[in-house]
Amino acid sequence: MDSVNFKAKYIDNAFVQAKTGKNRFIPKEVALLKVDLKSKKDKQALSQICSRWEKKNNLIRLVLLSLESRSNKKHNIYLLSEQEDNFQKLLPSKILGIAKVSDYNKICSLDFLQTNPKYEHTNEKRKIKRIGDAMVDYVLHKAGNRKTYLDSYAKVVEFYKKFGFKVIENEDSCLPRMVYDPKGKK
Repeated sequence: MDSVNFKAKYIDNAFVQAKTGKNRFIPKEVALLKVDLKSKKDKQALSQICSRWEKKNNLIRLVLLSLESRSNKKHNIYLLSEQEDNFQKLLPSKILGIAKVSDYNKICSLDFLQTNPKYEHTNEKRKIKRIGDAMVDYVLHKAGNRKTYLDSYAKVVEFYKKFGFKVIENEDSCLPRMVYDPKGKK
């Protein structure tokens, strides 16, 4: 397996569901990592992940392109990895998901969430699931009492609703705007 020198920081453990037998899934501990966007090695690792995944989904290239923008918001990239240690030598094949989050003073924005194509919910043979759940759980935890916004594809609005997100704009469009308000949640 190819590895990439990496400077990312281990943040915490997260849990996904791993297949153990015939349609039986159990909790599996994985690592949550934060990419160092100033590190050339980390950008190289993201590029390798992009190369591996782009055959199935070109959207990941947008993550890399958006990092080049010169805006005043703070971008963070988080990865979920099956890799258990030695995070300085990241194995791109072990990456389960990527999320891009922008932190503002009073709000948070989930700009991008992508699961490794071989584990997407549409793949009936997938051996790991709940990757997106683990990523969204962390983003909402990190946002704390701040509102979290996102623009969702219409086909995954129900996924975000289960976390408490509500459609606030463009409900009938292909890209509805959603918000999670922890103060409005009961």
